Amino acid sequence: MRLLCIWLLAALPALVAAEDFGEASWGDSPDDVRNAETRPNRTPIGEFGYLIYEAELPDIYVTRLVYQFTDGQLTQGRFLFKPSPEAPMQSWIDQFEQVRHLISRQYGEPMADEVLTPASESRPERLDWAEALSEDRLVLKTRWQNDRTELVQQLAWAGDRPYHQVIYRPLAPVHSADSLF
Repeated sequence: MRLLCIWLLAALPALVAAEDFGEASWGDSPDDVRNAETRPNRTPIGEFGYLIYEAELPDIYVTRLVYQFTDGQLTQGRFLFKPSPEAPMQSWIDQFEQVRHLISRQYGEPMADEVLTPASESRPERLDWAEALSEDRLVLKTRWQNDRTELVQQLAWAGDRPYHQVIYRPLAPVHSADSLF
């Protein structure tokens, strides 16, 4: 139990302990983010609508932060997660629960937990979630909210593999300071 608490305290700042998203506030410019971020920048050369940074979380093979901009202002953020390529399908479910727990420690219990399946099917038992995910018959979705930001964690099948992300969105529209006058 002590090891879990130490791990959570170490991982929490990387995931949710900054401004609105990562190291930035809604409305920040790409230059503001570049100046604030200390993690390795993985943005492809020539891209202007987003910035990608590498993050490290224990027991998660790949974690990326994606800052997304509209008209030069931060309007959305995403965390993208992937377990090791050789990990079994169940590791995606386990990773989803791990991230859910981590965010809940910061934001409290989620506003909503959803287990979505095709309308023609009944909800699979929890023990069968990995199989249902691999057959594109399951989407897991969890939502949190604070006074400025909504977070939506999703795990779904996308093309030929699972896709796990946490989307951060401002609750109020982002306006530039110039548009206020």
